[in-house]
Amino acid sequence: MDVFHVLFFLIVIPLAFAAGINIGRKKSALRLVEFQRRLEEKEKFYGDVLDNIKKDGALLPSLTRWAKILQEEEDKVFVQSMVTKARPALSSASKVQQSKREAREYKALAETLKNQIDLYESLAPWLAEFTELTVEEVVEGIRSQLSDDGSEGLDSDEDPAKRFLSANEWQSLSRDQQLQIALGRYLNPGRKKTLWEVGRDFERYIGYEYENLGYKVSYFGATKKLNDLGIDLICEKDSEVHIIQCKRLSVLKKIPVRENVVAQIYGASQFYKISNKISRKKTVIPRLITTYILSEQAEEFANHLGVVIDQNKALAKYPVIKCNISKKNKERIFHLPFDQQYDNVTIGDVEGEFYASSIEEAVAAGFRHAYRWRGKNA
Repeated sequence: MDVFHVLFFLIVIPLAFAAGINIGRKKSALRLVEFQRRLEEKEKFYGDVLDNIKKDGALLPSLTRWAKILQEEEDKVFVQSMVTKARPALSSASKVQQSKREAREYKALAETLKNQIDLYESLAPWLAEFTELTVEEVVEGIRSQLSDDGSEGLDSDEDPAKRFLSANEWQSLSRDQQLQIALGRYLNPGRKKTLWEVGRDFERYIGYEYENLGYKVSYFGATKKLNDLGIDLICEKDSEVHIIQCKRLSVLKKIPVRENVVAQIYGASQFYKISNKISRKKTVIPRLITTYILSEQAEEFANHLGVVIDQNKALAKYPVIKCNISKKNKERIFHLPFDQQYDNVTIGDVEGEFYASSIEEAVAAGFRHAYRWRGKNA
């Protein structure tokens, strides 16, 4: 064998082999990059869809099933990525598969529980009212209802108006300007609200209408919260006492008020009448007001029990600033919807009280903003 052949075997062939390996590695690297790109796309897709499902509703069977299917697909993609990456983690992939298997067993249990929820919903259709809310919104609503002083998580010395202003606005604007901007942002229809706030807004509007008719209104639901017995408003005038429950329902969801709600407000009105020893000279009238409609059976139920119903009641814009005059010292104070004592204040039982549309209007009439309430023992 001559020198040429020796060099050929020692140098050329190894170089060619190495070149082939490099080409193969480049192809593998390209395939890995492509796989990684597709993996990231799928992860984003699954993540976005699962997030949307979570936001769109709670306790909704069809959405729950789709979430399960998508989650299983995402798990498969994740395990495959561990096997096919440049340095495959076969042991880890095996453990992941085992974990996913166990997770699916728990999901099977969850499916059984879901079927139970479906059954409960069929037996108690009113549960469906909450499907338009996410779990987070329901929980936040409950937290708000559990708040004792209406402070909604504020520190003891924090001004509620401050939540709606930037640091620069808080430093540079006058007090009246601060309050007007804060009020405008509070009333912004696009502002995200809790379950508690959505219902309370409707109650306040109905209370405003009753006060305009000369009734003395107690905002029972807003002040008693979980202890409201199903009563939102107590409206008194002359010989009439209206015991009112307000139901702000989504027209788009088309979920009507059920007969259990009718029974609740009827029972609550009777309890109120007996426990407060209402004189026979006064008439206690149970009333149900809703933004949607009652089911046929619920409407029939209401007619038999004497519950007055008001359906398709729309929430309209109205002046929300309560200008109140103290019976004790005649001090003139205005309250904004985010103030602590707003729902404890009644308008119309003292001459000169009214609802104002702007801070300027309230101040021009001689009213000042309410100080922050610090409790009975403060």
